[in-house]
Amino acid sequence: MNPGMRADQTRLAGSTISRPAFGRTADPLSSEMVLKAPGLELVAQQIAGSRRSDILDLGSPCRANVDYLSQFPCTLHIGDMARALADDPEMSAPEEERDVEGVIERLISYKDDIHFDAIFVWDLFDYLDVATIRAITRRVGHYCRTGTLLYLTTSNGETIPDEPGRFTLMDEQHFRFERVGTDTRSGMKHSPRGLERIMPGFHLLHSFLLGHQMQDYLFIHD
Repeated sequence: MNPGMRADQTRLAGSTISRPAFGRTADPLSSEMVLKAPGLELVAQQIAGSRRSDILDLGSPCRANVDYLSQFPCTLHIGDMARALADDPEMSAPEEERDVEGVIERLISYKDDIHFDAIFVWDLFDYLDVATIRAITRRVGHYCRTGTLLYLTTSNGETIPDEPGRFTLMDEQHFRFERVGTDTRSGMKHSPRGLERIMPGFHLLHSFLLGHQMQDYLFIHD
């Protein structure tokens, strides 16, 4: 790791996201694949063009991503939101009793002088309800500057893997996707404009079909 880079990881315990049972059906996503993702190049250009960047990765910790991003002058903050939400007891309460905004504010908490230049969400939003997506987007927006880029992926298939995947940055245009487990659940089938409506403060810049029923999105903060 570059000596000037720091990885801040939220302390987490426990296992995976709690989820309802779904029928097990064929899933189009391979267990492992490398995909070309044009939106990544724009993120890399933004990071490379900054004197020093703060980057938020809401996915699971990945040493390879830390190593890849160490070529840039940046500080990487790792959120591991899927596990953090699964481990939070309030998220197990009945929906009407949850203070989702309060949970997200507690889980995503940084010094006020931190302003992210890029945010990686990966496939997290495929596993969350609308209220939680809104709360996360609103909260990370508190730490964004005008022009912050947010990168995410979704599956537009009828089914998706039962747990969020592992994403590894290969270069400025490619990532490796590895699915976790073999079970599947019903897909959310987000649309570009549908996502934009539930992501306050962000507007869609680009969306690309990547193949294997996967799509990526690049949003920009106002």
